[in-house]
Amino acid sequence: MNILDRYIGRTVLGGTLLALFVLLSLVTFIAFIDELGDLGEGVYGLWEITQFILMTLPRRAYELIPTATLLGALLGLGTLANNHELIAMRAAGISKARIVGSVLKAGFVVIILTFLLGEFAVPKMETKAQALRAKATADKLKGTEYGFFARDGLTFINIRNVLSGGKLHDVYIYEVDEHHRMRVSTHAKSAYFDQNQETWVLENIEQSYLTEDRVKTKHLDNAQWGSLLDPNLIRFVVVEPESLSVHGLWSYSHYLENNGQDALRYRLAMWSKLTVPLDILLLLILSIPFVLGSMRSVSIGQRILIGTLLGICFFLVDKALNHIGLVYNLSPIVAVLSPIAMFSGLAVWLMRRTY
Repeated sequence: MNILDRYIGRTVLGGTLLALFVLLSLVTFIAFIDELGDLGEGVYGLWEITQFILMTLPRRAYELIPTATLLGALLGLGTLANNHELIAMRAAGISKARIVGSVLKAGFVVIILTFLLGEFAVPKMETKAQALRAKATADKLKGTEYGFFARDGLTFINIRNVLSGGKLHDVYIYEVDEHHRMRVSTHAKSAYFDQNQETWVLENIEQSYLTEDRVKTKHLDNAQWGSLLDPNLIRFVVVEPESLSVHGLWSYSHYLENNGQDALRYRLAMWSKLTVPLDILLLLILSIPFVLGSMRSVSIGQRILIGTLLGICFFLVDKALNHIGLVYNLSPIVAVLSPIAMFSGLAVWLMRRTY
């Protein structure tokens, strides 16, 4: 990477960080106001709300990075244009394609950082955030880094994950006698609350019975679970599919499909995360015609306004097509790639007008 790549890259990355900071501040403030609605629930006070908001910052940043990249490129390249630095580069014989290449190299740095954030920081911090919220709001459900714990008489329950819709994943149930000796150990791959029967249903169960001289095991496809665990508590600890890693989404959707259950939302979330690099590169390319093209003489404020509107349009179209895909049971790949294809056509048209 030569001096030109580093200079343009620093400019674009600096603009992206600034845009991300502004967007994240705005979204975080709105989220804080929203969380105040649960103030006083259990021991959920201002300090707990502040901790929860800070722990969810990685997820919010991950969601905002594509739009921040678009605004950052417009801001950074717009500054170069207003300072006549782009004109000087062109006068020195540097082609537009060369400048575009430098911008895209900065985009690859953003992609790598976004991948690390989405695969490692977001799932870990989101789980901790929900654990903290559960511990503060639900006295009967204690959150830790190993999932959520509850007690029902002589039964101890460990729920590793609570997924969208109140579905439980990886449920461990330990039953002890009055002398606190383990008698029955149960592991269920998943569980859900049956509203009609008003009882929990465990699925894919491995159960062990401990006696004085041996251990007896058995497997059950499903069974009712008469726990007093309140399903209303689950709403405090739900981890949405969008907060899981790609590996976690693939594993759980594969498990659902193998058990004849609907995995469309998890497949859609997985493909959405896999195409985030394409989103970032596409929005970077969309920013370039506004700086090198016919709009190069407009102010930075106008560019940011146009970029904001463009980013909002992309976000709305992307979410709308994702929801349409869920409603009409479309292929996740089609639902995810459709907005990218549409805006790629716009990017090609704008780039052709630039050259």
